[in-house]
Amino acid sequence: MLQDLLARFGATYSDRRLARRCADMPGTISFAGSDYPVKDISQRGFAVKRYGAEHYPGDRVRVSVKLGDDDDSLVFDCDAVVTWVNRRTRELAGAFLELDPAMRRRISDSIPEMTVAK
Repeated sequence: MLQDLLARFGATYSDRRLARRCADMPGTISFAGSDYPVKDISQRGFAVKRYGAEHYPGDRVRVSVKLGDDDDSLVFDCDAVVTWVNRRTRELAGAFLELDPAMRRRISDSIPEMTVAK
């Protein structure tokens, strides 16, 4: 376990992620009264594009997630913590908090098999 932790901190940013991510999946993540397009998502967290609110790492937010663009959309609400903000590129990432294990599986199942983290 300690070896995994040390390897994680020595790795590049994209290698530190513990879950497979899907980049550019259609959908939105809403918080602070605005909808943001999904940059990438995993069963553990998300990143959004065109972010424009005033949040900082460590802030806790209530998010509404809608993945997909048809009647079979995956929709859920949960709390998340902001993990990083890039104001220059207008991107924000967060980690889901207390997300039901069944919902984590549904998110993971919706991610295509040949997805790589960016």
